Amino acid sequence: MKNLLIAILIVTLGSFGQSAYAGVIDTYLQDGLNVLEDDSGEVLLRFNEVSEDYDLVTTGDILVGDVIFGVLDFPTINGTNIDSAGDELDALYMVEVDDVADAGTAVSLGGTFFSYDAVDLTFVSVDASVWDSILGFDIIGDLETATSTTLTDAYAIFYDDAANNVDIFTQDLATAVANTLDGDLRFIIGETAGGQIFATDAPAAVDEFDPATQGGTPGVSTLGNFGFSGEFLWNDIGVADGDFFSGSGTNLVSSLAQIPIQDDTQSSFERVTVPEPSTLILFGIGLLAFGLRLNRKAM
Repeated sequence: MKNLLIAILIVTLGSFGQSAYAGVIDTYLQDGLNVLEDDSGEVLLRFNEVSEDYDLVTTGDILVGDVIFGVLDFPTINGTNIDSAGDELDALYMVEVDDVADAGTAVSLGGTFFSYDAVDLTFVSVDASVWDSILGFDIIGDLETATSTTLTDAYAIFYDDAANNVDIFTQDLATAVANTLDGDLRFIIGETAGGQIFATDAPAAVDEFDPATQGGTPGVSTLGNFGFSGEFLWNDIGVADGDFFSGSGTNLVSSLAQIPIQDDTQSSFERVTVPEPSTLILFGIGLLAFGLRLNRKAM
């Protein structure tokens, strides 16, 4: 994985410490319910005690302790295709397999009929040291400095970008990650109290995601379902910290040459615009003036 992150570091230097601003996605967000649809690509990584690095896993069973690391690209926000406008919302996410249960056989329909050995998985957020090890730099520490927020349970980091330069269908992981990090930080999700990340009827073996293994149609055959929820640890999009970001999706047979696993997800969250301090001050002055006027009339 070290070669992966050399390319990322080159693009990432200087991308932190940006101030909050009204960015690209603000055009598409609304007060109340917001629905995001994404395409995602991820890899399964396993710690190698000899090299003390994480190795890419493309064959064999998914094990407790394995790490899923990926890029989420959201082409649609509230039914609007933002890609067509040249805009972009992306995220990096990382979770660890905490439990593998209910081994059995599931049947999936899509493209070609096939069956596979399935398991149910639960995931937890990873330590900052795991982010560091895989990315090659202290992303959590940098984010904590930039946001003055403790991020011990962070599992997804969202950026928006007018460049629209992330494409998991044509890019390798290093390029997709680097192109995500060149955007502006907008919100961070963490797996705190009440949050959960899980998959049901997922393939026990990671190579089942390869179309050549199970004979399905790339990007069409579904291999189980997953769901997630987590709290906003930090944001500048008008959501109260502690509110929930949640969603669900399906695992797809991957047609991506360099990113073994592919998913399709729909996520949602509630947004209530929080007035800027200057707006609150003006509102307060208005109330004071209104009160003084009432007092005069009463006199």
